[in-house]
Order: sequence, then C-alpha cells, then structure tokens
Amino acid sequence: MVKFQAASTSNTTLFDYWKPYNESAIWDIAIGYYQNKGVQAFSSKETKSVPHTVNTNYQNALAIAKIVKALVDKSTSQEVFQILECGAGSGYFSRQFLHALRDLGLLGKVKLIISDFSNTMLSQIRDLGMFADFTEGVDFDLVNFNILERGSAKDLAGKPYKLDNVISTILNYVLDALPLTVLKKLPDISETNFG
Repeated sequence: MVKFQAASTSNTTLFDYWKPYNESAIWDIAIGYYQNKGVQAFSSKETKSVPHTVNTNYQNALAIAKIVKALVDKSTSQEVFQILECGAGSGYFSRQFLHALRDLGLLGKVKLIISDFSNTMLSQIRDLGMFADFTEGVDFDLVNFNILERGSAKDLAGKPYKLDNVISTILNYVLDALPLTVLKKLPDISETNFG
C-alpha cells in the first residue's frame, strides 16, 4: 500500500494497487465527481479533455443512425424500437443522434433512451433544453441506468423503466469509463431483456 494525499480533501487516503479499478477509492472519487458536477464536468471551463468534435459530432451520429435504419428496414415489426445510449454525459451526442434519426425519417419508428448513472446529469441536460426540438416520451426518454446493475433502469421520478425492445446500444462515453471487471459480466449483456 502506498499513501497519497487526496487532491480534494486534506485527508490521507490509502490506495491498494492490487484492487480492481472499480473497487478502488479512485473509482469512488470519480463517480462522486460526475454525480456532483453534472454537465459542468464536460464544460470547456472545467476541462479540455473531452474531444466533442470527435465524439459528439453529427457525422458520427449519422453513421450510427444509418446502421439503425438498416436494422429497422429489415424488420417486419411495427413496434417502436429502443436505442439505448449508455452514459449520455453532456447530452451533446444524444442531440446530434436525434437530429440524425429525424433526418433519416426514423423518429416514430425508434425512440432514443438517453441514460446515465447520474440523475443530476440527466436533469441538467433536460433543464438546459438540449432536446427542445424533440418530444420527451415520444422521441426520447431520460433514464437513470447503471450498466453494471441489471434491472437498475429508472425514470427520473425513480419508477422502474422497461428496456424491452432495444435493437442497438450506444456506448460513446462508457467504454473508456467502465471498470475492467465488466468483462466478467458479458454473458448477461447478450440477453435481450435489460429491464
């Protein structure tokens, strides 16, 4: 064990190098940071480490929407399909993706489930009017969801939310933030019912 001085407090914290990242104190600090900062964590005033022009641009959103369109076009179902975006963060990509879905004529055929583990993040992106051009409950839903906890999906009021017709999952910001131990849970991910 090695002693480090925690940057945000005057307390000394012990870190164990042999602990999985998601079981470490650093993981808890990072989760607390995003829970407390909300969308400010993605602000250019806060950090310059989020490459919005790479991760959240319209061209990437359109490319993914074209894949979704191919899936929808092959289906004979008349049901509205869900597209689950895990880790919405600032909501920038979600907005671009909704525009791409509209441009391809997919709204009404698919609904974007904009999820994050932080209710603060989701509430802030709603309050900022990120999706003012779209209809909540029709074009998209905001859902609190921890990808590591099956059945954890809840609307912002805390009511269980069913993820029962998901045809695609977007992990734009999640893959770089998930703990490595998620690989142990892959068999669960292959099942179709996330709710």
